Amino acid sequence: MKPLASGMSKLFAFLFYGQGALVLVYLLAFGSILATRDEGRDKDGLGMGVYIALHGVIQPINSYWVRPPVFSKEISRQPPLYVQSPNDFGTLKLNFTFRSWKEFRQFPLHLLLLTYSGMLLLVLLGLAITWRLKALFEGFSRDDIFSPWQISHLNRVGWLLLSYYVLVLILHHLRHYFTVRYLEQLNFRFEPQYDGSFFFPADWSFAVAGVFLIILSHVFQYGLSLREEHDLTI
Repeated sequence: MKPLASGMSKLFAFLFYGQGALVLVYLLAFGSILATRDEGRDKDGLGMGVYIALHGVIQPINSYWVRPPVFSKEISRQPPLYVQSPNDFGTLKLNFTFRSWKEFRQFPLHLLLLTYSGMLLLVLLGLAITWRLKALFEGFSRDDIFSPWQISHLNRVGWLLLSYYVLVLILHHLRHYFTVRYLEQLNFRFEPQYDGSFFFPADWSFAVAGVFLIILSHVFQYGLSLREEHDLTI
């Protein structure tokens, strides 16, 4: 038990610091793009993008696209916006690309706030979850299982996982609503495909793991109370 718990603790420590390093690299790249005041000279040059997934079909209001299952098409130049479709006919990706501060400012403000505030919250939740799991397995490696400190970690990790799932769900539907409104401003209509991935796009495993850990924390709390009663009896 101890070697396994110690290994898991090191794994989550690696994930925690790895996430921090990736965030730092992203911020450096993001800053270098925004430092470019004018539009990128080369269309295929250095740039960053934001992908927004939509489940359905995009068509021009006054015409009709006959397209292959896999395609990419530019539907706006200011800001640069491409619609892409992978092999799955029901899934589309909108790719907002910016290569300079000028192009970044053309990004729709509501989508900008939703995208980057959502990314920030998800990163913070990811860091909090991995840090809590690291501390939890460190306690397990010391045979510290039925303690208020460990139970608190277990319970909070469960709620963080559940919060992560709910947050992804809310952000998905908000982005979907405002993206469809933006497409209408560009004279495109969106025909949604209502399926399970539309209503519940996030991975169910986060919600299931969160509920499981919350229940497990209550089981541990019950075990702690039994141990305390046993100690008092002795």
